[in-house]
Amino acid sequence: MPKNENNPRRVFAPQNRNVPLIVLINTLLNNIPGLLGTIFLFLGIVTFAFLLPNIDFSNLTNYGEVFQKTEGFVVSAEKTSIHVNNDLTYAYKFSYTIEEKKYEAVSYSSKKDLVNGSKVAVDYSVSDPSIARIEGMMFKPVGIWALIFFIIPAVGIFLLIYSVRKNYPAVQALKNGIMIRAEFVKKEETNIKVKNRPVYNFYYKFTDFYGEERTASGSSHKVECFDNIKETEVIYNPASSYAGCVVIFMPKAVVNYIRKNIFISKI
Repeated sequence: MPKNENNPRRVFAPQNRNVPLIVLINTLLNNIPGLLGTIFLFLGIVTFAFLLPNIDFSNLTNYGEVFQKTEGFVVSAEKTSIHVNNDLTYAYKFSYTIEEKKYEAVSYSSKKDLVNGSKVAVDYSVSDPSIARIEGMMFKPVGIWALIFFIIPAVGIFLLIYSVRKNYPAVQALKNGIMIRAEFVKKEETNIKVKNRPVYNFYYKFTDFYGEERTASGSSHKVECFDNIKETEVIYNPASSYAGCVVIFMPKAVVNYIRKNIFISKI
């Protein structure tokens, strides 16, 4: 390692590794918030894709529109796959005539008493008569209240941001750090449980590049897999105050990359 002429303290040269993207992603999401954030975000995207086209935004999009009433007739009544408060939602296709021009539209409701040919009152837009609904019904199957479900992806994004910020130093260690062996110090039980088993923190100490002692840790509910490991590898960045990541607690893809590409430092 190069030395600074004005300072006997050694100068660490970063490794500048080109770590594969999949390894970086696994490292960034390597904790419970990362796992939960991924699940919440996925569920949120699915919910978003399903709900958004079915939400009635008419109170917003039709704000300021002037509606008048006319008479219409139900053309068809079909069940949808959407339940609101355990009530099945029906799609009612109806027709109406404005200035001798016939229009058709669809309204949604949990009402079950309308059949083909039923006479209904229709509210239609004066500026655009094609915009209409059966009186008391909705333009889409779900009310705007359904936006509350978008809390799910919001929580997912929050957890992912937390996980990325927390694990970013580990990414920097993978890219620029070195690997060294560390000795087991202790384990501590946490208040977190996975599959009804308590999660433990395992602590390992080592002397870093500058001769200072550091303690790195890893967490797992599979205590039996780590209880007998008295010495293991830690990757750390001497240029950072981050303690380092214990290799055996990293995701499998990360461990495989480390085993093949990073070697134990002799210094």
